[in-house]
Amino acid sequence: MDYQHQQVREWLEKLYGKEGVPEYEINSRTISYLHTLAKQHDANEKRAQLVIEDMEQKTAEYAEEALRLQSILDGLGCGLERMAPEVRGYVESLSSIASLLNLKDCSDTSYCLALTELSQEMADCSVRMQRVTAEVEKEQEGLGTALLKDANHSRVLSELAGKEAASAPELVKRTKETQFLEQKSEQYSRTIESLQGELEMNGYNNDASHRALQLLAKEIEDLQQEIIPLKDQVAHYQQLPPDSALARLKVKEAQQQLAKLEVELNKSIDLIHVEK
Repeated sequence: MDYQHQQVREWLEKLYGKEGVPEYEINSRTISYLHTLAKQHDANEKRAQLVIEDMEQKTAEYAEEALRLQSILDGLGCGLERMAPEVRGYVESLSSIASLLNLKDCSDTSYCLALTELSQEMADCSVRMQRVTAEVEKEQEGLGTALLKDANHSRVLSELAGKEAASAPELVKRTKETQFLEQKSEQYSRTIESLQGELEMNGYNNDASHRALQLLAKEIEDLQQEIIPLKDQVAHYQQLPPDSALARLKVKEAQQQLAKLEVELNKSIDLIHVEK
């Protein structure tokens, strides 16, 4: 047990006496805290002892002064037992007032100074009372405003509760619709993924897209437009005399060009059917 712990133990034993020291946790933090309390307690006891000694000394001095004054009064034949009841009442009143005002003696000067201080304290109390009253009135105004706001908030909350109760069925309906749409969205997502897988398995590529098909259709339409004048030209050549070598050559060339265009057209049409 170190010195600090020993001091704490002695202080606790002195403090609790015969009751016995209660159990306490023994560690550096607890011992330090108890040691601080012990020093504060000892300092308070010393101050209290000094006050007691001072009071005892003043009591003895007042008792001696009272005896001295009593002997003077007795010598003058003005003791309390010889005073009239009214005079004794006045003296006792003066004594009580002096005690209340905490006067050092019963001289006129002490009474005047004490009454002046008392009047000043009353004036200060009046000023403080006015200030406190103004603060209370201000707080009351604030309280009134707060109560009004609270009433408005309560009314708004009540209205919101009513609207919430009224919109509860619609909210339930919207919630069910949202859940249904979410389920459908998931279902469509799975269907799209499945179809994309099938397209990839079937050799789908960007050439079979809608845009590519539109371009092919446009090319076919252009080819068909080019064929029309060639057909007219072939028909014109076919009207030539059969014995004309030049006519046969032109017709043959036109037929070859027409056949070539028809082959390209058929390929484009077949490609569209395949991609579909």
